[in-house]
Amino acid sequence: EIRLSLVGSEMCIRDRRTAARLAAYAGPLALYTAATSANPGDFESWVALGHATKEDPTKDDNDTDLYRESLRFYNRAVEAGGEKPCGIAEVMTLYLGSNLDAAACWERRAGSDRPAAARLEARVRAAKWRNLAGDTAGAAAHVDAVLAARPHDCGALLELGNARRRRRDGAGAAAAYGAAAACDPTWDAPHLNWGILEIDRENRDAAYGHFRDQLALQPNRGSLRRLKILRDVNEGDPTIAKIVADFEARHAEL
Repeated sequence: EIRLSLVGSEMCIRDRRTAARLAAYAGPLALYTAATSANPGDFESWVALGHATKEDPTKDDNDTDLYRESLRFYNRAVEAGGEKPCGIAEVMTLYLGSNLDAAACWERRAGSDRPAAARLEARVRAAKWRNLAGDTAGAAAHVDAVLAARPHDCGALLELGNARRRRRDGAGAAAAYGAAAACDPTWDAPHLNWGILEIDRENRDAAYGHFRDQLALQPNRGSLRRLKILRDVNEGDPTIAKIVADFEARHAEL
């Protein structure tokens, strides 16, 4: 219990330091761009810039230029002398790789001699890609290990929900998404996935509420595009169509 308390304290201190650094910049992209400019040989900053670029919430996540740019930053990390970032495997899944390639990369990180917090974060990433590959058992193994050490890890709780949803455990998935949303009230991903779950369960009113919450937290083109895909996959579902129409009317600039 003492060890877990210390780990929690270290995570809290790390999060506060990250928030303090970000406060001086417009966001992660600005922070890591400044870091790589100040120290072009810093492997970790190039990797972080690659992640921030690939996951930029203000961009459409179908933008191939976005992935090419992130790949360029990952390659700069390799040139700086570090090992090949897993972000390269994630980007290449779009072209010629597989979700399992990305999962395997993060699993190698999890089994390395990195600090405990970094190994746990790698397992959360591995769980994400195992889920995307349909390997819910593999994802659950990673999630269980992370939650045993960090019971309130937001990313692990989200992937627990995703694994349960794919196993058709609706009640269990909803509980996990609820825990992930409570873990970080500013995070939109639990609401997006929770909404998808409720569409699957034909709970249209509940789905509407979660999609509305998701767009309120992340009012950008990427979020809107994901909802449009869900609308089309669900044959023009009127609930999602209404959310999309209302959102577009309020955010014409997107």
